Amino acid sequence: MPHLPSAPVMLTDAPTLSRNLQRLLQMRSILILCQFALVALSQFVTEIRVGMWPLLTVIVAYSAVNMVSIRLYGPQSEISEKAYFAQLMLDVVFLTVLMYFSGGYTNPFISLYLFPMIIAGSTLPRFYAWLMGGSILLGYSFLVFFYQPIFMMQMGNMGNGFHLHLVGMWLTFVLSVGLIVFFVMRMSDALRERERRLADMREKAARDERIIALGTQAAGAAHEVGTPLATMAVMVRELQHEWADQKPLVLKLGIIRSQIDRCKETMSRMSASAGQFRAEAGRSINIKSYFEGLFSDWKTLHPMAHLHAEAGGCDPAPVIVIDETLTQAIHNVLNNAFEASPQGVDAKAVWTPELLQLEIRDHGRGLSEQVLLSATEPFFTTKESGQGLGLFLVQEVMRRLGGEVTFSNHAEGGACVTFMLPLTKLVVKA
Repeated sequence: MPHLPSAPVMLTDAPTLSRNLQRLLQMRSILILCQFALVALSQFVTEIRVGMWPLLTVIVAYSAVNMVSIRLYGPQSEISEKAYFAQLMLDVVFLTVLMYFSGGYTNPFISLYLFPMIIAGSTLPRFYAWLMGGSILLGYSFLVFFYQPIFMMQMGNMGNGFHLHLVGMWLTFVLSVGLIVFFVMRMSDALRERERRLADMREKAARDERIIALGTQAAGAAHEVGTPLATMAVMVRELQHEWADQKPLVLKLGIIRSQIDRCKETMSRMSASAGQFRAEAGRSINIKSYFEGLFSDWKTLHPMAHLHAEAGGCDPAPVIVIDETLTQAIHNVLNNAFEASPQGVDAKAVWTPELLQLEIRDHGRGLSEQVLLSATEPFFTTKESGQGLGLFLVQEVMRRLGGEVTFSNHAEGGACVTFMLPLTKLVVKA
């Protein structure tokens, strides 16, 4: 079955990223204030040697970048995943510079590296999370070898043990980053998948609600139309008897009566099976006979139409269970094609044991770009007296049966509607 090419999809929408960025900027502001306070406090601790001016320079630059970011990305701004990731990388860069001037990997605040890691893992796609993890590990490893010490340690024989302790801290950090990326990303993926499923379920529930409402109205209309059709049938029968000697008139009245009988049959079937969408409720027939009967019935309803129909495929033809909604969907498309080009309609059905392809083409002016985009939207119509529900219901029938319907303009002119339907739900199991 053909599939449309899928466009890249953002896992987190722009409004959500914007809200997350606002929280990140607020958290960064609080962190900057804490950094100023810690630098001031370190001047009163004799065991710590901190270069105050280099640290203050870095923190002031950090504050300036944060203020620019707050101004650029307001609450109503839209932000991409790349821009959001770049803001997190700024935190990693400034934190690495601050750690360099304040003890490197011996600084007890080295675990602040985990905050951008957790944020990236829980709000960004897997690629960005792994990139963030690699950047943080690179920064931490750099600080193991290059930093300005802040502690005056005279530990004698304890020096080797303390060094092993610091190596253990590094290994623990590496393990923490790996676990965060792996487990947090798994949980984030599960939450995103749950949101997608809920959105699909809400969309399906809305479609089903519209279809149920239409089915209820159709059942009511079937009952209401039954009486006028019966009256018309009686009057046509009386006219046939009254003008029995007028052969041309009797012939035309016969055509009208056959159309009325067909409408009565359709109304009775709608009334009896309203709300029943299970294919098992129908009768079984091989697919070749099904299409021959379908095209013949449609010609009976439209005696003035010129339908060129072909039906062929594997032999023996698959035996399917008739689904009345599929029949009505095909009739709807044939009706539209006949209205667009009364001079002729082409229909071609081809099948394999697993798949049915049906192409219906008219010889009219074709479809505009707007119609191609909106044809299956409910209540969209280009007809003065149309309701805009026919093609919408065609699409819903195909979706329920696991197939798809596409609309295009034929290379030689006219509109073309293609049904691609897996026969899994219709074929009779041996």
